[in-house]
Amino acid sequence: MKKMNITLCILTLINLAVSFFVILRTMPDTVPTHFNAEFVCDGVGSKWGAIVLPAIACIMALLTPLVIKTSKQSDDALPKKINAFISLFIAAIGWIMLFMMKQNVTLGERINGSWYPAMLLLTIAAVFICIGNYMPVVEQNNVLGLKIKWTLENAVCWKRTHRIAGKIMVGSGLIMILLTALSMLLHWNMVLSLCLSMTILTADIVAICFYAYLHREDH
Repeated sequence: MKKMNITLCILTLINLAVSFFVILRTMPDTVPTHFNAEFVCDGVGSKWGAIVLPAIACIMALLTPLVIKTSKQSDDALPKKINAFISLFIAAIGWIMLFMMKQNVTLGERINGSWYPAMLLLTIAAVFICIGNYMPVVEQNNVLGLKIKWTLENAVCWKRTHRIAGKIMVGSGLIMILLTALSMLLHWNMVLSLCLSMTILTADIVAICFYAYLHREDH
Protein backbone atom coordinates (compact mmCIF):
# COMPACT_ATOMS: atom_id res chain seq x y z
CA MET A 1 0.00 0.00 0.00
CA LYS A 2 3.01 2.31 0.39
CA LYS A 3 3.50 2.07 -3.36
CA MET A 4 -0.14 3.12 -3.85
CA ASN A 5 0.39 6.17 -1.63
CA ILE A 6 3.53 7.22 -3.53
CA THR A 7 1.73 6.73 -6.86
CA LEU A 8 -1.19 8.88 -5.69
CA CYS A 9 1.17 11.66 -4.58
CA ILE A 10 3.00 11.58 -7.91
CA LEU A 11 -0.25 11.64 -9.90
CA THR A 12 -1.68 14.59 -7.97
CA LEU A 13 1.61 16.50 -8.24
CA ILE A 14 1.65 15.91 -12.01
CA ASN A 15 -1.99 17.01 -12.14
CA LEU A 16 -1.11 20.19 -10.24
CA ALA A 17 1.81 20.93 -12.58
CA VAL A 18 -0.25 20.35 -15.74
CA SER A 19 -3.09 22.48 -14.38
CA PHE A 20 -0.60 25.27 -13.60
CA PHE A 21 0.78 25.09 -17.16
CA VAL A 22 -2.70 25.13 -18.75
CA ILE A 23 -3.77 28.10 -16.62
CA LEU A 24 -0.54 30.01 -17.26
CA ARG A 25 -0.35 29.48 -21.01
CA THR A 26 -3.94 29.14 -22.28
CA MET A 27 -6.22 31.25 -20.10
CA PRO A 28 -6.76 35.03 -20.03
CA ASP A 29 -6.22 36.90 -16.76
CA THR A 30 -9.96 37.28 -16.14
CA VAL A 31 -12.24 34.29 -16.59
CA PRO A 32 -15.76 33.20 -15.60
CA THR A 33 -15.49 31.84 -12.05
CA HIS A 34 -19.07 31.18 -11.01
CA PHE A 35 -22.18 29.79 -12.70
CA ASN A 36 -25.74 29.62 -11.43
CA ALA A 37 -28.02 26.58 -11.53
CA GLU A 38 -28.71 27.23 -15.24
CA PHE A 39 -24.95 27.34 -15.93
CA VAL A 40 -25.17 31.05 -16.72
CA CYS A 41 -22.04 32.99 -15.78
CA ASP A 42 -22.78 35.23 -12.80
CA GLY A 43 -19.24 35.93 -11.61
CA VAL A 44 -15.78 36.59 -13.04
CA GLY A 45 -12.37 36.72 -11.43
CA SER A 46 -8.71 35.75 -11.63
CA LYS A 47 -7.76 32.69 -13.66
CA TRP A 48 -5.68 31.45 -10.73
CA GLY A 49 -8.83 30.42 -8.93
CA ALA A 50 -8.67 27.32 -11.15
CA ILE A 51 -5.56 26.10 -9.30
CA VAL A 52 -7.41 25.70 -5.97
CA LEU A 53 -8.96 22.26 -6.54
CA PRO A 54 -5.81 20.65 -8.04
CA ALA A 55 -3.87 22.01 -5.04
CA ILE A 56 -6.43 20.59 -2.59
CA ALA A 57 -6.24 17.18 -4.30
CA CYS A 58 -2.45 17.24 -3.97
CA ILE A 59 -2.63 18.21 -0.29
CA MET A 60 -5.16 15.44 0.38
CA ALA A 61 -2.78 12.88 -1.14
CA LEU A 62 0.20 14.17 0.83
CA LEU A 63 -1.82 14.03 4.07
CA THR A 64 -2.73 10.35 3.60
CA PRO A 65 -0.22 9.15 6.28
CA LEU A 66 -1.79 11.54 8.80
CA VAL A 67 -5.29 10.29 7.93
CA ILE A 68 -4.13 6.70 8.50
CA LYS A 69 -2.54 7.55 11.83
CA THR A 70 -5.57 9.38 13.21
CA SER A 71 -8.25 7.01 11.87
CA LYS A 72 -7.03 4.07 14.03
CA GLN A 73 -8.37 1.50 11.57
CA SER A 74 -7.14 -2.06 11.93
CA ASP A 75 -6.74 -2.16 8.14
CA ASP A 76 -4.51 0.70 6.88
CA ALA A 77 -5.62 0.00 3.29
CA LEU A 78 -9.13 1.32 3.93
CA PRO A 79 -8.33 4.98 4.75
CA LYS A 80 -5.73 4.97 1.95
CA LYS A 81 -8.35 3.90 -0.60
CA ILE A 82 -10.97 6.34 0.65
CA ASN A 83 -8.46 9.20 0.68
CA ALA A 84 -7.37 8.23 -2.83
CA PHE A 85 -10.98 8.28 -4.07
CA ILE A 86 -11.54 11.72 -2.56
CA SER A 87 -8.26 13.10 -3.98
CA LEU A 88 -9.03 11.82 -7.48
CA PHE A 89 -12.62 13.10 -7.22
CA ILE A 90 -11.40 16.60 -6.33
CA ALA A 91 -8.87 16.46 -9.19
CA ALA A 92 -11.59 15.43 -11.66
CA ILE A 93 -13.93 18.21 -10.50
CA GLY A 94 -10.97 20.59 -10.82
CA TRP A 95 -10.57 19.75 -14.52
CA ILE A 96 -14.30 20.13 -15.18
CA MET A 97 -14.23 23.55 -13.54
CA LEU A 98 -11.04 24.49 -15.40
CA PHE A 99 -12.62 23.75 -18.79
CA MET A 100 -15.74 25.68 -17.78
CA MET A 101 -13.56 28.66 -16.86
CA LYS A 102 -11.80 28.40 -20.24
CA GLN A 103 -15.08 28.98 -22.08
CA ASN A 104 -15.34 32.36 -23.76
CA VAL A 105 -18.44 33.55 -21.92
CA THR A 106 -19.15 36.83 -20.16
CA LEU A 107 -21.52 37.81 -17.38
CA GLY A 108 -25.07 36.78 -18.22
CA GLU A 109 -24.07 34.28 -20.92
CA ARG A 110 -24.83 30.57 -20.66
CA ILE A 111 -22.04 28.07 -21.11
CA ASN A 112 -22.28 25.96 -24.27
CA GLY A 113 -22.60 22.20 -24.09
CA SER A 114 -24.52 19.83 -21.81
CA TRP A 115 -21.51 17.64 -21.11
CA TYR A 116 -20.33 19.85 -18.23
CA PRO A 117 -23.23 19.03 -15.89
CA ALA A 118 -23.20 15.46 -17.23
CA MET A 119 -19.53 14.97 -16.34
CA LEU A 120 -20.12 16.60 -12.96
CA LEU A 121 -22.97 14.20 -12.21
CA LEU A 122 -21.07 11.13 -13.39
CA THR A 123 -18.01 12.07 -11.33
CA ILE A 124 -20.09 12.51 -8.18
CA ALA A 125 -21.95 9.26 -8.90
CA ALA A 126 -18.71 7.31 -9.32
CA VAL A 127 -17.36 8.57 -6.00
CA PHE A 128 -20.61 7.73 -4.21
CA ILE A 129 -20.55 4.19 -5.58
CA CYS A 130 -16.89 3.66 -4.70
CA ILE A 131 -17.09 5.05 -1.17
CA GLY A 132 -20.47 3.37 -0.60
CA ASN A 133 -18.80 0.01 -1.16
CA TYR A 134 -16.38 0.70 1.69
CA MET A 135 -18.78 2.33 4.17
CA PRO A 136 -19.96 -0.97 5.74
CA VAL A 137 -16.39 -1.93 6.76
CA VAL A 138 -15.31 1.43 8.22
CA GLU A 139 -14.58 0.90 11.89
CA GLN A 140 -15.64 3.40 14.55
CA ASN A 141 -13.24 6.38 14.55
CA ASN A 142 -13.10 10.18 14.61
CA VAL A 143 -11.85 10.74 11.04
CA LEU A 144 -13.64 8.54 8.50
CA GLY A 145 -17.34 7.85 8.17
CA LEU A 146 -20.51 9.41 9.53
CA LYS A 147 -19.28 11.17 12.66
CA ILE A 148 -22.38 12.26 14.56
CA LYS A 149 -23.24 12.00 18.25
CA TRP A 150 -25.18 8.73 18.06
CA THR A 151 -22.69 6.79 15.93
CA LEU A 152 -19.66 7.94 17.91
CA GLU A 153 -21.23 6.98 21.22
CA ASN A 154 -22.58 3.58 20.17
CA ALA A 155 -20.52 1.01 18.25
CA VAL A 156 -23.60 -0.98 17.24
CA CYS A 157 -25.29 2.16 15.93
CA TRP A 158 -22.10 3.00 14.01
CA LYS A 159 -21.98 -0.42 12.35
CA ARG A 160 -25.66 -0.55 11.40
CA THR A 161 -25.74 3.05 10.18
CA HIS A 162 -22.68 2.62 7.97
CA ARG A 163 -24.04 -0.62 6.56
CA ILE A 164 -27.25 1.07 5.44
CA ALA A 165 -25.36 4.22 4.39
CA GLY A 166 -23.23 2.15 2.00
CA LYS A 167 -26.34 0.75 0.30
CA ILE A 168 -27.94 4.19 0.07
CA MET A 169 -24.79 5.75 -1.41
CA VAL A 170 -24.41 3.03 -4.06
CA GLY A 171 -28.11 3.26 -4.92
CA SER A 172 -27.96 7.05 -5.19
CA GLY A 173 -24.90 6.82 -7.42
CA LEU A 174 -26.70 4.45 -9.78
CA ILE A 175 -29.75 6.73 -9.85
CA MET A 176 -27.53 9.69 -10.79
CA ILE A 177 -26.00 7.68 -13.64
CA LEU A 178 -29.51 6.75 -14.84
CA LEU A 179 -30.67 10.38 -14.68
CA THR A 180 -27.62 11.50 -16.65
CA ALA A 181 -28.16 8.83 -19.31
CA LEU A 182 -31.86 9.69 -19.66
CA SER A 183 -31.06 13.39 -19.91
CA MET A 184 -28.57 12.76 -22.72
CA LEU A 185 -30.75 10.27 -24.62
CA LEU A 186 -34.11 12.02 -24.24
CA HIS A 187 -32.66 15.57 -24.39
CA TRP A 188 -33.99 16.50 -20.98
CA ASN A 189 -32.78 19.64 -19.31
CA MET A 190 -29.52 18.50 -17.69
CA VAL A 191 -29.92 21.16 -15.01
CA LEU A 192 -33.13 19.41 -13.89
CA SER A 193 -31.24 16.14 -13.50
CA LEU A 194 -28.53 17.94 -11.55
CA CYS A 195 -31.12 19.49 -9.22
CA LEU A 196 -32.85 16.13 -8.76
CA SER A 197 -29.52 14.53 -7.91
CA MET A 198 -28.75 17.21 -5.32
CA THR A 199 -32.22 16.64 -3.83
CA ILE A 200 -31.51 12.91 -3.62
CA LEU A 201 -28.18 13.54 -1.89
CA THR A 202 -29.85 15.83 0.64
CA ALA A 203 -32.54 13.22 1.29
CA ASP A 204 -29.81 10.59 1.73
CA ILE A 205 -28.10 12.61 4.46
CA VAL A 206 -31.38 13.18 6.29
CA ALA A 207 -32.38 9.51 6.00
CA ILE A 208 -29.01 8.22 7.23
CA CYS A 209 -28.98 10.59 10.21
CA PHE A 210 -32.56 9.63 11.07
CA TYR A 211 -31.62 5.94 10.86
CA ALA A 212 -28.73 6.58 13.25
CA TYR A 213 -31.11 8.34 15.64
CA LEU A 214 -33.51 5.38 15.60
CA HIS A 215 -30.64 2.99 16.45
CA ARG A 216 -28.87 5.25 18.93
CA GLU A 217 -29.60 2.90 21.85
CA ASP A 218 -29.05 -0.44 20.10
CA HIS A 219 -26.84 -3.01 21.84
